[in-house]
Amino acid sequence: MFCKINYLNEKSSLQNVLNREARDTIWIPTVAFNNTRSKSSTEDDDKALATVALMGEFRRSPNSEAVSSRRFSGSDNPLTISRVYDLEFLCRFDMSTYPFGEQRCSMVLVMRGNQVKKNKRLEIFNKQQ
Repeated sequence: MFCKINYLNEKSSLQNVLNREARDTIWIPTVAFNNTRSKSSTEDDDKALATVALMGEFRRSPNSEAVSSRRFSGSDNPLTISRVYDLEFLCRFDMSTYPFGEQRCSMVLVMRGNQVKKNKRLEIFNKQQ
């Protein structure tokens, strides 16, 4: 699988958080919560957290580069965007068998759009601390 993202010098910790500048270079899909009154959708704001799980091996930069770095492939090290939402979902319930009936309410999630911000290989750099 071809992956268009590489992470440079990620920390060895279990959680690597990407800063706003790095997040702005990544296409993040918009998901609509279709069965809410306002048909709300996901937001990429300061409440969202983008983390990289380091699960794959890294490659060292070539000796020809002035600064030594470690490169992690995006295909082996998943990126997760998380955010808390406070929403009320609209559901229909059949109360005729209450309190013995079983009711289910689903969250209807729908992808919006398909445009990519940038169609190029990305390298996201985190300064080592």
